[in-house]
Amino acid sequence: MPASIPSSTLPVHAPAILGIGALLGAALSALLVRRMIRIAVLDHPVERSSHTRPTPKGGGVGIIAALVTGAVLLHPALGLTLPPSVAVMLLAVAALSVVSWLDDVHQWPATTKLAAQAACSVIVALACAPLAPGPFLVSFLWLMFVTNAVNFIDGLNGLAAGCCAIGAFAIAWCAPTPTLIVEATALSAGILGFLPFNFPRARIFMGDVGSQGVALALGAMALQALRPDDHGLGLLPAALALGIVLYDVAFTLVRRALAGDALMQAHRGHLYQLAQRSLLPATTVTGLYWVISAWGAWCAATLSPLHATLAALVPLPLWTAVVCRQARRTLTTAW
Repeated sequence: MPASIPSSTLPVHAPAILGIGALLGAALSALLVRRMIRIAVLDHPVERSSHTRPTPKGGGVGIIAALVTGAVLLHPALGLTLPPSVAVMLLAVAALSVVSWLDDVHQWPATTKLAAQAACSVIVALACAPLAPGPFLVSFLWLMFVTNAVNFIDGLNGLAAGCCAIGAFAIAWCAPTPTLIVEATALSAGILGFLPFNFPRARIFMGDVGSQGVALALGAMALQALRPDDHGLGLLPAALALGIVLYDVAFTLVRRALAGDALMQAHRGHLYQLAQRSLLPATTVTGLYWVISAWGAWCAATLSPLHATLAALVPLPLWTAVVCRQARRTLTTAW
């Protein structure tokens, strides 16, 4: 069975409470982001970086704090009980965020990061997914893929954070339960409190603490949206809203594997990176990814599952063809 979430309806004053909660969550996020800018744990540019000057990282601390605080406080404010499965998810997200922040500071080996992702994904999958071996394994792989995909795509100002905010909006829009609305609202508020500091000019980056914690939370919310009789369709809002993110990473992995490139080696060969290197300003690339994410969210919310999936897929091969064609024409180094 999926996570046990109360089926209570929201009170008539819920929009006001959620709105106030979102404003407070965004303010908390912004306050902590300002603090992280002053702490100034710097991300120094390297060959594969899109930025050219040392920039503070760790802005995700504000996002995760807003998510956890908002989810915990908004439930009783709306007369809801925080389900144990959601409490476990929040603890796992917080744990991964702590490890990721320490990694931001100390630059641990990639195996440490991967082990933390796997451990927290197991915990979330156990809390939010059926216990049968098949569904559990699929849930675990889904969480690992989403977590790494968002981490890989977090390379241009505002790109990953904006797409994740749209993903959270999509989940809230299509949520089958009040609890999921609360969680998604708290997460989107945290991201919106961070974004002005990251786009269009980055005063701070999310860092792994943000990209991994946010991604695990989004993946978990997608699992919570599953119902016993929906044949996996509960994943659609998150999957289609994050479709461009997931597709970019999957396409790049397959392309590099076929080319015989080392998959664990850092590179600048994602579609968004190729577009920025050969075709468009970084802010335009970010804006296009937001538009494609919003298109996927709209499709999931308004169309039948089949039509939504087909419509959301349309921009992906078109974007791939344009970017790869331009990269072949203008880039002289391997990509």
